[in-house]
Amino acid sequence: MIINIIECDIPNVKAISSTGEDEGVHNIYIRKNMSFEDMRNEVKHELLHIINDDFHIDHHVNLIEHMVRRKELT
Repeated sequence: MIINIIECDIPNVKAISSTGEDEGVHNIYIRKNMSFEDMRNEVKHELLHIINDDFHIDHHVNLIEHMVRRKELT
C-alpha cells in the first residue's frame, strides 16, 4: 500500500482522501498552513477511511463519517 500526503490549497475542508489510479495507492490531500497537531489529526482521520476501505461502501457519506469519528474516540 502506498499513501501520498499532499499539502495543497483545498477550499471548505481540512483534508480529503482518495484512491489512486493504481490499486493500493491512496492520496491524502491536506490543507496547507494548518498547525502540526491539526494536520496530524486530519491524517489520522483520513487513514481510518483508507483502512476501513470506505471508498467502496454503499452508505451515505454522513453515516461513514459518523462511523469513523466513533472509531477515533476508541
